[in-house]
Amino acid sequence: MAVGADYEVLRNVIVRGSLSYTDSLFTGTERRDQDFGARLGVQYLMNRYLTANLAYTRTTRSSTSTGAGFADNTVFLGLRGHL
Repeated sequence: MAVGADYEVLRNVIVRGSLSYTDSLFTGTERRDQDFGARLGVQYLMNRYLTANLAYTRTTRSSTSTGAGFADNTVFLGLRGHL
């Protein structure tokens, strides 16, 4: 399950956020994973052809399987060209 929203702060600045949740049961085992993700990003429309993006993502997993849980932080910075 995931939900997201965009908000246009200015004509050329868009703030984006999203949340996700997954509950996984593995057939034939007693393993169960629960994944949660959150993302917050900003998109700057430089002109008609160029877009700059900055985003932060936090992903966590809790698991009944030893060693399968984790927490991950990711920062993304990008420049995109459009034709």
